[in-house]
Amino acid sequence: MKIMAAGCQRRIYSIYLNRFSQAPKALDIEYNLAEAGFKGDNLVRAGMQYERLAKDKRLVKRSGVFKESAIESYTKALQKADALTLVDRIRARHGLRDVGGEWVKANPRAPGAAAASFNIANSWYEERNLKKAIEA
Repeated sequence: MKIMAAGCQRRIYSIYLNRFSQAPKALDIEYNLAEAGFKGDNLVRAGMQYERLAKDKRLVKRSGVFKESAIESYTKALQKADALTLVDRIRARHGLRDVGGEWVKANPRAPGAAAASFNIANSWYEERNLKKAIEA
């Protein structure tokens, strides 16, 4: 039996999720894709998948954990910003601002809130938007 390449598996699972997003195992597949992306250094895609999981109404109880994972994925991706394409860099910055901003508002006293706020401000600074960086 031939073993499929990881990229091919991701593509197949993505097609499955697009067609059968309400299937019983769709959330498990989405979670596995996010975890695989995080461990395989596809951090922007992992962040986007964690973000989708956080917004899913069926997973309300675990939403905070998925938001934290998305923040971590985007932050790690931006630490290697030079290796990212321009589109991925923009996705990571916007994802960090969206998810991170929501999470910090909901958990202002959480241990990671200060670091998340700093990373959001830094994302604005990297775009040379100093006014927004100061406000964040």
